[in-house]
Amino acid sequence: MLDFVAAMEKCSVRDAALKIADWFSVEQGSAPESKPESAGARKRRRGKPQEQEQEPVAINPPLGFQLRVNAEHEYGAKRGLTAETIAEFGAGMCISKGTFAGRYVVPLHDEQGQLVGYAGRSLDDSEPRYLFPAGKKGFRKSRLLFNLHRLLAKEPPASWTVVVEGFFDAMHVVQAGYPCVGLLGSTLSVEQEELLCKNFDQVVLLFDGDTAGRKATDDCLLRLGRRVYVRAIELPDGQQPDSLSFEELTQLLEP
Repeated sequence: MLDFVAAMEKCSVRDAALKIADWFSVEQGSAPESKPESAGARKRRRGKPQEQEQEPVAINPPLGFQLRVNAEHEYGAKRGLTAETIAEFGAGMCISKGTFAGRYVVPLHDEQGQLVGYAGRSLDDSEPRYLFPAGKKGFRKSRLLFNLHRLLAKEPPASWTVVVEGFFDAMHVVQAGYPCVGLLGSTLSVEQEELLCKNFDQVVLLFDGDTAGRKATDDCLLRLGRRVYVRAIELPDGQQPDSLSFEELTQLLEP
C-alpha cells in the first residue's frame, strides 16, 4: 500500500504514510477507539444494580405541613356526614394550592397517629375520583388502616372493629356509633392483616355489595378467620355502607 501510494504521488515512503494517515483521519500515536461501555456492563462492573445506589425512601414519612380545608363545603353533607363528624376527621374541600386543590380531602394517619398524607375525592366524579399521595415519595396506603389510631387512643382501646373499604364508609359507620377502620381499597394487604390481628379480638366485615366487595369478604374470612373471630355481613347488590341509614346500620351491627 505504501509503495503504491508513493509511486502514485511520486513521493517518499514516509510522505506516503503521512498521506494515508491524513486520508483516514488517523492520529499519530493514538490507540484504537474503544466501544462505549453499555449500561449493563457498568452495572456488572459495579457489582450491584443502579437502583440500589439511590437513597432509600422512608415508608409513609410524617408530613411537615397540613392542607387548608373548607369544612363547611356542601359535599360532606351530601355524603351524609354531620358537621361534628367532619370536624372529628378533619375533612373538607382543599383550598390549598397543589395536587389536591379543589378536592374533598380527608387526612390519613399511621398507627401512632402521625399525619402521613391525604386522600382526595373529586367533587364532580372526574377521574381519578380518588387520589392519594405519590408512591415515589414513600406513601403506601397498604400499610395503613384508616381511623385505626383513634380506636387505639380510646380508654380502653376498642377490642373489636367493623372493617370497610373506603374512608367515607368508615366515617359513616363511626357516625352511627361503631368502631370502624377502612382498608382504603377493596383488598387486604399483609400489613393490614397484621394490624387487625394485633389490635383486635373480633372483626366484622362490611364491604360493598359488588363483585370486588364479595371477593374481599371471602379473602378476609379465609385469612383473618384463622387468627381472630370474624363475622361477615353481605350487602345487597349496589349498596355500600355509607348509603345505609342509621337504623339499617344498627340492625346489621347490633347482633
